[in-house]
Amino acid sequence: MIPDYQAENESLAGKLSHLNNYNKLPISYIGPLSRFEKANISINEKQYDILILISAPLPYCKLIMKELNYYASLNTAAFFAIISPYSFISKKTNLTIIKSPDDMQWLSIVSNAKNIISTAGYSTIMDLFLLNKNAILIPVKGQTEQEYLANYLNNKHGFKKADSFNNAIARVLQQQNL
Repeated sequence: MIPDYQAENESLAGKLSHLNNYNKLPISYIGPLSRFEKANISINEKQYDILILISAPLPYCKLIMKELNYYASLNTAAFFAIISPYSFISKKTNLTIIKSPDDMQWLSIVSNAKNIISTAGYSTIMDLFLLNKNAILIPVKGQTEQEYLANYLNNKHGFKKADSFNNAIARVLQQQNL
């Protein structure tokens, strides 16, 4: 079973799920999978202008955190959040750090985010797609699947690609006049 659409023009994974040599194997396309079903989530009082979703090695996460602290200090009117598997400390009042939230917390935060910037992992892409959330995708360098997915999905299904979190954050701040 392949978690993607059979029609190549609707595919989220492109060639990763539509290889020619699959013709000899019995396969079934089951559509994208997500831990969430489309749900009506009420807007809570805390909305983030920019939400960063990151799942990457610690050194990469530290670099992103440094960039995010920089932008949070420059743009005090904007509210930032980062969801990460690691703990970080920030003294910025407009930056919230959320370490490994449970599914309902994740769903609420993502559903209420105005702009999302995310690493390009396929599980996260499927979650965002099924929740009808647009995002800027940044592949983790050296992660060939993420590099392919970010390039393939650029300007498709509500996704765009940026080469770095720094560029993506600057783009969103400029577009939103923050």
